[in-house]
Amino acid sequence: MYAYILGICLIIPNTVSAQSSENFTNDATLVSDQGRTAIILSSGIHEKKKEAVAMAILSAFDTYFFSGIAGLNDDMPLIGELETQEQKDYVKRIFKENRYTQFIGLVTEVNGSPEKMPTRQFKATIQFELKTDALYKDMLRSKVIKKDLERMNTTEIRQEIPQFTLTVVPFKPEGTTYSGILKNDYEIRNAITRIEAMLKTKKYEVKDFLAVVAAAERDLQFEMDKTVMSNDKQLINQTQADVYITVDLANNRRPDGGMGVVNLKAYEVSTGNLLSSAEGKSKRYRDYIIANLYDRALENCLDGFIQQLTSNWASKITDGNQYAINFAIAPESAIDMSTEVGSMGFPLADVLTLWIKKHAFNGKYHLAGSVDEYIKFDQVQIQQGQEQEFILSLYTYLRDELGISCNRRQSGKTYYITIQ
Repeated sequence: MYAYILGICLIIPNTVSAQSSENFTNDATLVSDQGRTAIILSSGIHEKKKEAVAMAILSAFDTYFFSGIAGLNDDMPLIGELETQEQKDYVKRIFKENRYTQFIGLVTEVNGSPEKMPTRQFKATIQFELKTDALYKDMLRSKVIKKDLERMNTTEIRQEIPQFTLTVVPFKPEGTTYSGILKNDYEIRNAITRIEAMLKTKKYEVKDFLAVVAAAERDLQFEMDKTVMSNDKQLINQTQADVYITVDLANNRRPDGGMGVVNLKAYEVSTGNLLSSAEGKSKRYRDYIIANLYDRALENCLDGFIQQLTSNWASKITDGNQYAINFAIAPESAIDMSTEVGSMGFPLADVLTLWIKKHAFNGKYHLAGSVDEYIKFDQVQIQQGQEQEFILSLYTYLRDELGISCNRRQSGKTYYITIQ
């Protein structure tokens, strides 16, 4: 077994071109991920014995860049397709100009020197240290990749994604209304105003929930609406915010002083998904004003709360929202999931699966089960903000292209489509 530092004695031959998969074994696997570095096992084949080890390194880079190595970068390739000139130039520097040596540490030949194969070529199997963190930062500086959301701070994320609008509402226990809480609790009104001011100083667009409630009262909507729950939901919708933040206050007063506690939760208005939560506590002060205790509690949790909210919102933009779609055959229907439909004459269940696969965001879906009477997709990714367009397109496809009559309804994050 031989070990050495790559940069001293190993040079990649200039005749090898990146992304020429016929030259590479592409069998690179992760031995261990050590955070800033990783140990990689790889093999390489070449006509010249002294260049087989170089080919093993090159093969590992090719796999990491264009196919992905399981256990690194969420199993995804660092580059994938060469789409920009920056990517093409960078790959040329790495593969052709030996810049890759900057990101390699100790190299160990697992089976000794390269073995001669029946084809008269030589095969080397190696383990080597890949400086993954240094490589990632170098690719960022070279504008080959964009920073992962997990590594971005709040400011960087906001520069990369469309921004959300916010509204701040009181926590509402069962059997209460927003109007009643705001009328009777000065502290919660004051806290909402303070949170809105803090968010505005951070350059977030904030919709005034207190103004919406006041306008609704003036318009007598409360007296006319018999469903309190639906009315409160309507109030949030009327703000036209993307996200609403609930605020819950508590305090602890003792002879040795008082302490304030603030609980924050952020939900997406359209889906009700929880995006962020945090609890902030003030220190205990002997002399205090309750409002000031809540301010200290807010200061202790708001930045982390907003960071989590922004990161999760960014993930929704890049990954979409997950819904369930259930198709059922009505008892009086003349067809079922085995009926051949469409120009290709495929069974209806297959046609629906192909449509979902084609239109799901990034092709992500999961089929939970299928029988003649129904087919269920328990996970379908739909692009953020495109939920209504998605389900309308599906409805139109069934009606206009397949000639199938159906009705649809939504309950939470599940769509139910009944085929007549």
